Amino acid sequence: MGLVVAFVFNRYTADTFKISAIVAVEETENPLASSMEGMLNLGFGSNGIVDTRIAVLQSFSHNVRVARNLEQGVIFFNKGRLNKREVYEPDHYILEVDKNHNQLLGVEFSLYFNEEGFVLEPVQFKDELSLYNYNIAKQVNTGDLVNIEFDRIQRAYGEWINTPHFRFRVHKGPNFEAFITDNTATSSSFMFVTFEEVASWMIENLVISNDTKRQSSLLTLEMQGPLVQKMVSFLNASIDELQSYELREKNLMAINTIEFIDSELVDVEEDLRQRESALEQFRSENLIVNLSSEAEQMLEYFIGLEQEQASLLFQRSTYEYVLEFLENEQNYSGLSLPALSSFNDPIVFQLASQLVETGVALERMSYSLELN
Repeated sequence: MGLVVAFVFNRYTADTFKISAIVAVEETENPLASSMEGMLNLGFGSNGIVDTRIAVLQSFSHNVRVARNLEQGVIFFNKGRLNKREVYEPDHYILEVDKNHNQLLGVEFSLYFNEEGFVLEPVQFKDELSLYNYNIAKQVNTGDLVNIEFDRIQRAYGEWINTPHFRFRVHKGPNFEAFITDNTATSSSFMFVTFEEVASWMIENLVISNDTKRQSSLLTLEMQGPLVQKMVSFLNASIDELQSYELREKNLMAINTIEFIDSELVDVEEDLRQRESALEQFRSENLIVNLSSEAEQMLEYFIGLEQEQASLLFQRSTYEYVLEFLENEQNYSGLSLPALSSFNDPIVFQLASQLVETGVALERMSYSLELN
């Protein structure tokens, strides 16, 4: 009996694999900045940047984007005599889903194959059914879904199955003949899931670590489970999305700096024109061509005052820029301020870094907690 139980357990239990990847975190640099200090790294330091990247990788919105990029909205199963096992992109059939049509959640679609066609049998496994649109990544409400009756449907391969609640078709896969002749495989099934459910699965199974003692900028991403290719695809897609995030942050910092400089140049240009006109008018009225040494000293003194005034006005403009951002933005995790050597306020930098960290943490928790 012990040998029989051990054989059955070993035969029908899926193997478990661990997949890992190493990511090098790059510090964000602003090519338009004239100083490496200030808002180049939002006041974090290298360790703070690593913590921010960890928060991004574990955030709900990041993993939803990964699921959308992979177009993973279907879970596939193979059914045997004693168990049902999840598979990733089965090779004996190909499911083509109409993304412009709503798809039914809460139902498992069983497939029974033969040479001429297949039989589709929907089985409801949730008390409440809903519809999901993969184009907009949202659940939609199109009427009463309580009194839906499911019947067995016979279709040929490549023929659309079109109902008000779902639309897809099934094609033969490259390994179709081998699956038909396999006595241990009886049927297959699949069900539609939301991108949010896929993101939750990724967050639960993803483990991120780094060497905090050495202040290392390397992150180790690990996933553990029976589906190797699925984990590999999700890890690669998550890293690609992280690179896209870093690129968006760099572009945002550059755009903000350019917009800020452009707005300041308009004021400076107008001020210079007024001063040039006033100087020409003064010289013409007083018939002054060359200045005396005393006048030159006085002029240098006034130039120093003008430079100090310009610096103070620049700082005021930066503070107004920050206030405008805080008043108009709802998500502070994307805060990126101009990095210029003329502005260096450590309090603002520290508050900005705390605001970004808190914004990322809030966005990370929003998928499982209510807004209040």
